[in-house]
Amino acid sequence: MMIFVTEVSTVAFYRPRGGWRDRMRAYCLVVDGSVIGEIRRGQVVRVPVHPGRHQVRATIDWTGSPQVTVDVPAGSEARFRVEPAGNALMVWQVLSLTGWLRLTFEGVASGPEA
Repeated sequence: MMIFVTEVSTVAFYRPRGGWRDRMRAYCLVVDGSVIGEIRRGQVVRVPVHPGRHQVRATIDWTGSPQVTVDVPAGSEARFRVEPAGNALMVWQVLSLTGWLRLTFEGVASGPEA
């Protein structure tokens, strides 16, 4: 019997503590079209994924961030920061499907620090 082990990769989302907008609300995290969980202020959420190309996005109600494509090598972690795309006075952003949240790619880590 042969067993094949494939290295798992990770997509990590971080949401900073600061700011007033959406202070009490959670953001939904979407990977490859599926909601995989939610994130609140000050949290880190790690999602195991197969190595390769993935589509990620954060949403809240009908709006959210633009979709971002990332290539995650085997055994690595792609890191994203998710936060409001403006302050509490920028209410016109609510009319956009992708303007309320900012999803920033912060790089890929590999090895022991991933």
